[in-house]
Amino acid sequence: MNAILNLFKLRIGVAIAIAALAGLAVQAGPAPTAWQVLAVTLAVLVSSSAAGAFNQYAERDLDARMKRTRDRPFVTGRLTHGPSWLWLIGAMMVGSFALAAWAGNFAAATYVFLGAFTYGVVYTVWLKRRTWWNIVVGGLAGSFAVLAGAAAVSPVPSAEALALGMPVVTLPGFHLPGRFTMGLYRELGIESCIARTPEEFIELSVRMATEPDHRRAVSAQIAERAGALFDRPDSGRILGEALLELAEARR
Repeated sequence: MNAILNLFKLRIGVAIAIAALAGLAVQAGPAPTAWQVLAVTLAVLVSSSAAGAFNQYAERDLDARMKRTRDRPFVTGRLTHGPSWLWLIGAMMVGSFALAAWAGNFAAATYVFLGAFTYGVVYTVWLKRRTWWNIVVGGLAGSFAVLAGAAAVSPVPSAEALALGMPVVTLPGFHLPGRFTMGLYRELGIESCIARTPEEFIELSVRMATEPDHRRAVSAQIAERAGALFDRPDSGRILGEALLELAEARR
């Protein structure tokens, strides 16, 4: 059992899965159900484990030369190094991609795949034996877990969409993550994309999709006022003042 835990680097995988939970928690959009949260988190954990196993499979020769890694199971022979592991790793990747796509969407599944690909192929195969910069690029692998979690809630983050002048219809929820887009629109002084009821959300979405003139007018309005969100030299000061107020309130 210890050999399996070592091979799949489950401690690192759990940390990366927690990063996916952070993405799920902070992304604006409708709150995912409990089973969606569990499924996306599991998909990230499985893909991370697959990448970790592939790293040990591909680096058995290097692992044998380093004190830190010479006790790994492929080096010691506790696990037999053979092509059957590649089939298992491949199946884990396919399963994690399918699970993320089913529970979330294609964007979330793509980020799940890219995290494992960055660690398993870019870091391990392409760069590690060539340059010490591999550790910088390899560190990006964990970032995809946060993106996967966020994409499971909303494949097109609201801030990025508004930065491109793309209207996003929103129905504010009770919890904070479901109210970010409303806050962005109110900072812009735009109320026409904020729904108050599920019925109004459908009505606004249909109108945005079927009336090009209306969509272009809202896009132009967003582009004209985008500076209120993205060109704010006072944002740092406002954040600092808010943090000071919170600190004073805790005293």
